[in-house]
Amino acid sequence: MVAKPSKKSKTAAQAASHHAQATELARRGEPMAALQHRFAAFRAAPNERSYRQALAAALIPLRLEQAAPAVEEALVRLLQADDVDPQALAGVLISLIKADPRFKALAAADWHDAGQSEALQSQVTDLFGWPLLQHALAHCILCDREVERVLTACRRFLLLYAGAVAEDVERVAPLVLQAALTEFLWDENQAESEALAELSARAGATLLTCAYQRPEEGALKALFPDRAGLGLFGRLLYRRLVAEPAEERRLVEAMPVLELSDDSVSQSVQAQYESNPYPRWTGVQRRAPRPLAAVVRSFCPELPESALPQAAKPQILVAGCGTGAHAVKVASRYAGSRVTAVDLSRRALAYAEMKAMALKLGNIRFLQADILALEGWERRFDLIECSGVLHHLAEPLRGWEILAKLLGERGVMRIGLYSALGRRHILAMQDLARREGTTAELESIRRLRRRIEDEAATGDESAAAVLREADFYSASGLRDLLLHVQEQQFSVEKLQEALADLDLEFLAFEHPFADVPQAFETRFGIGANKRDLSAWGILEQERPDSFRRMYQFWCRKS
Repeated sequence: MVAKPSKKSKTAAQAASHHAQATELARRGEPMAALQHRFAAFRAAPNERSYRQALAAALIPLRLEQAAPAVEEALVRLLQADDVDPQALAGVLISLIKADPRFKALAAADWHDAGQSEALQSQVTDLFGWPLLQHALAHCILCDREVERVLTACRRFLLLYAGAVAEDVERVAPLVLQAALTEFLWDENQAESEALAELSARAGATLLTCAYQRPEEGALKALFPDRAGLGLFGRLLYRRLVAEPAEERRLVEAMPVLELSDDSVSQSVQAQYESNPYPRWTGVQRRAPRPLAAVVRSFCPELPESALPQAAKPQILVAGCGTGAHAVKVASRYAGSRVTAVDLSRRALAYAEMKAMALKLGNIRFLQADILALEGWERRFDLIECSGVLHHLAEPLRGWEILAKLLGERGVMRIGLYSALGRRHILAMQDLARREGTTAELESIRRLRRRIEDEAATGDESAAAVLREADFYSASGLRDLLLHVQEQQFSVEKLQEALADLDLEFLAFEHPFADVPQAFETRFGIGANKRDLSAWGILEQERPDSFRRMYQFWCRKS
């Protein structure tokens, strides 16, 4: 007698079939047809990482103009996964939120008409009971000015007119979580400031005052004497604003120091990130691990086998790991990896270690260190990743040279450096910030944001471009974007010169999206040499946004 396949095995086979069909349709340039199969595979096997991440990746570029219940349901589940980057989904989330009739009604509301308060209270209560909005607020920064204006109007209304609603923890906690993710960057008017002062004098911290400024740990604890009765968002709020900061403080004190320098620029950069650890991420994409050699091969297919790193347990250095998102991705990307992650900022490192511990990643070691002080280090690494760091040194090539000496035999480097052309709009707004005398104080940053918004309204292309940057929507992000204490930029020509000076061989650019390599092939031909930096320089001049984020590339010792 032949045993019949179980229902579970049938479902698994169906999920695999949908996943395979989606992959083929995507390869053939049919993304929407592929997306339908991504949904089917995810619904059949939501715990399968490859299906979950494939769906998340397919949703990233999607923008919707009307409600889509299937998309909403999937997004709510994806936002709660610990191996998906919630911030990458902000675009599709924002499109759904702005398409919702409840949001549209509040966006068009007359918030100054006190006679509308009863109707507004009902609308606000309804909006903040929407699961998609609740999870979006809790897990990613909604980087859109219209969404921010509606949220700040709702916050103001709750403070001034709807105190009873403001005590509904499950509705208000997501708003508090969003304010905390922005680091309390939102504007407040005089009426709000006066109401906050009166409320604090009368009652101390309340749930709603926590949407305006970070409360003292004891004050927030007092708000939740019975944590057992909290719902999902109440528990998350307590964890983010009480438990995690306490754990960070503990880890700051215990953080081991490898080596620091007396370089004045390093000390200024360290001070910035001690004050504003960046970024405050809630989740990152963690891929199924692959051998280091296989990953390098995927970007550098012409390298001979003898040139690839072959260590079964590769030693990896993440130089300048910040708050750890990069290090977590690296530790998850390479099979058998042993990761050493260093940074100047103890607070950033404490956040990184806390997040890695929560994800149960035991293959990362965090150390406080200055790249400039690593010259005599005897460790050698199969891979060194340094992305978004060297351009914050007084002498980027000096730091790069020190790192190159730490490469082992057949070791490779993955480097990220700012493009002057790609950051032209950001550089223009940095000049504006200097002219305005903007400081790192929160109110000064708020004034700069208002000025940039005014400039964008007059048609300033650079101001409009910066409004589209996710970093515009958090205090540490904007400080990193426009107010950094030290920043240099590169060009493709400068990259060529630096690689030659350091005796390094360029291997390949790594692009987050496929349109840039496609543009290269269109411009120079399918068989054109992608290791020809001169050709890339021509392409960037013709397409200035080709490296808008930064040059991200692989290299090795010549």
